[in-house]
Amino acid sequence: MKSNRKRVVIDSTVQWSIGRRIISHWLAFFGLLVGVNLIIRAILAAPEGAFYQTAQAAIVAQIPQICIMLLILPIFLRDTLKLSNRFAGPIYRLRKSLETLADGTPMNPIRFRTGDFWMEMADKFNSVLSRVNALEAKNRELETECRKLKNALKQTNALAVSDEVL
Repeated sequence: MKSNRKRVVIDSTVQWSIGRRIISHWLAFFGLLVGVNLIIRAILAAPEGAFYQTAQAAIVAQIPQICIMLLILPIFLRDTLKLSNRFAGPIYRLRKSLETLADGTPMNPIRFRTGDFWMEMADKFNSVLSRVNALEAKNRELETECRKLKNALKQTNALAVSDEVL
């Protein structure tokens, strides 16, 4: 199947929880980076001036780093969402297929996209689907046979009653 997905977010609950985790890690890294640089500059420049002036100068000196960090956050987030799509997509597809199967709606075997995780789940689901379809076909066959036997029994009983009347 085609590997390009049109949607980056398939299962918003799962994928955005991962996205929030990435953002929190990024914020922690960002805070540590700025904080460590601030402390280093404050220690190196301590004799030259007040802490406030040193901190202000350190932050101004870090503006290029801060801009770069702010620019790469969306890239990190999008890449994480695209990666999570490789497992959220198959689970979403499997969940929808299970709903369809449970409703009794006829369906074709499922296939995941190239590069998705858990490809063997599609194979296992398709084995179960094949078995369910075979059992349903056998059930229909047995129901038809049962109806024929009931009709034959009714006809036999009707003939027996008509013979008694005569």
